[in-house]
Amino acid sequence: MNTTDEHYVSPADPNPVDPDPVDFSSFVDGFVHEVKGYLSAQREHVMLKGSHIFAVLMANAFQQVATFSGFVIAGLFSGVSLALYLGDMLASYPLGFLITAAVVLLLSSGFHLWWTHGGRDRFILSRINDLNDAEENV
Repeated sequence: MNTTDEHYVSPADPNPVDPDPVDFSSFVDGFVHEVKGYLSAQREHVMLKGSHIFAVLMANAFQQVATFSGFVIAGLFSGVSLALYLGDMLASYPLGFLITAAVVLLLSSGFHLWWTHGGRDRFILSRINDLNDAEENV
């Protein structure tokens, strides 16, 4: 054998010399450290994802409450204006308010019929889809 073949280990050699043995305890310690880091990162990711979904849902809820409030206030002023206008036209303010109340009652009854015959289900599905869209955009 020449000098370059001194570290050559034949496959038949039962006791090969490992120049850099791996210490199993340092491997386990490193693995445990990596797993702890991974779990910490996953926890932070889940917290951020949850807070983002919550923020999107709260923003949507605030927008819907503000829109609903605007429509209620506009409806209230429109109703009073219509009642005063009709009362002036009929020369009887109570009659104007009575006619306006009847119109509001008819509109409310129509809404109730729509809500009980599928409107509620569509509303709930829309909220569920909003939630799923918020989760997908994270």
